[in-house]
This record gives sequence, structure tokens and C-alpha cells, in this order.
Amino acid sequence: TEDDLRRIRCPTLLIAGENDPFATADQMAVMKRSIPRAEWLIINHAGHPVHFEHPDIVGPRVLDFLERNA
Repeated sequence: TEDDLRRIRCPTLLIAGENDPFATADQMAVMKRSIPRAEWLIINHAGHPVHFEHPDIVGPRVLDFLERNA
């Protein structure tokens, strides 16, 4: 629930593909809005396995997120 999401206190990086059937844009927007300190990365023209489809985009972004939040 959104109340549960608001209790998340650690930095959170939400990653999804634009065409991900398991993490729709609406669901991602609710999570981004509800989780304090959440960031998101939505990859155009990608599905659910976005880290396999676009590792050149996802990998550096994950490393940057970890460096900034370590």
C-alpha cells in the first residue's frame, strides 16, 4: 500500500522499462511519489528485463546511485 511505501527510509532506485507489463508507468509514479528519497529510471523502448536489454544505460545509473547513497 502507499502507507507501506511511505515507511521505506533507505534510498530507493526504481527501474523499469517503458513497456514493462509488471511495473506500469502509473505504478511507478505512485511508488516514486510515496517512497521518501526515491529516484526512478524509466528506459524507453524496453520491457521487464531492462537491465539485460539496456545494460549500457542501467549499469552506470545504478553505480551512480550507489556512489551517491553509500
